[in-house]
Amino acid sequence: MNANYGVNKYLVSSWSPPAWMKDNNSCINGGHVLPQHYTNLAALKIQWLNSAKAQLGFEAQVESVQNEPDHRATYDSCEWTTSEMNSFVVNHLKPALAASGLSSRLMAPEASFYSNFDNAWGFPLLNDAGMRAAVSIVATHGYGRTDKFNTPCASCNQFNKPIWQTEDSNLDGKYNGSIDEGLTWSTEIHNALNGGRFSAWFYWWVMTLQNDNQGLLNVNPATDSVIVPKRLYVVGHFSRFIRPGSIVLGSTSTDSTLQVTAVKPVSGNVAIVLSNTGRNSHTVTVSLTGLSNQPASVTPYRTSASDNQAQLGSIGVAAGVFTITVPAKTILTIVA
Repeated sequence: MNANYGVNKYLVSSWSPPAWMKDNNSCINGGHVLPQHYTNLAALKIQWLNSAKAQLGFEAQVESVQNEPDHRATYDSCEWTTSEMNSFVVNHLKPALAASGLSSRLMAPEASFYSNFDNAWGFPLLNDAGMRAAVSIVATHGYGRTDKFNTPCASCNQFNKPIWQTEDSNLDGKYNGSIDEGLTWSTEIHNALNGGRFSAWFYWWVMTLQNDNQGLLNVNPATDSVIVPKRLYVVGHFSRFIRPGSIVLGSTSTDSTLQVTAVKPVSGNVAIVLSNTGRNSHTVTVSLTGLSNQPASVTPYRTSASDNQAQLGSIGVAAGVFTITVPAKTILTIVA
């Protein structure tokens, strides 16, 4: 993995402990870990992390305490209350991790949705001083269709914890690879990075075999064929150019259908994502006067119904300003 693709960062998310550790004696249908097995579960997690490090040559950067602790599923799942999670992490998992010599950071709670996150998880977890010291990252999934990712996490802000969105996809049914469906993801990412001040955003998952909307790739095993939906390119307008360590900059737009996300990338002067979700073209003037280093030109990349991250001709910048046209139903990333 690392040698072939340069992948050297990964996070680990647990779905269920062994059945014998749980009060329903099953890996599926939720159930809670029995407190007498907290020490065993902590040891098992450390064993897994050490095994992964030995096999891959590098350790997980992040260990999530539990995937969706608020969801009882017919697949591997486990339920936790906030008091149970605090007790397990503070008294068992964190000490075991410290004694192991591993440097993985702990993340919690990875709730199913963001709605009511502060009241349900954020404050009950982070009001505990031991939990604040143990947990480095707070996380949520994005499956609540009414979730407002442009709303910052109050508990995270109060206790200075970064919040990640670690799983989301379209569960609405049959495959839809259109640019309209793709642009729904530009809206969510824009809201999360700009309004909600999320530090990371993940999609679930890389590919689907079910001809549905869950994957960034739609794979048909029977014909050994792959269909690429527009959402892959749309997500790539962020992930390709906004790498870990980038800093989100303040940005504004005078039209609600034209969303703008600007960052100081780890390499280069600026990356700007312009997403036109409306039915009309916009010719806009972009001001970079707030940057300390003014580029002489910028290069746009475009995805639309007919383009897939197509690189366009460079545009000159004069006195920190340039003009560009963003057609309807189009996303552009502009880099310098």
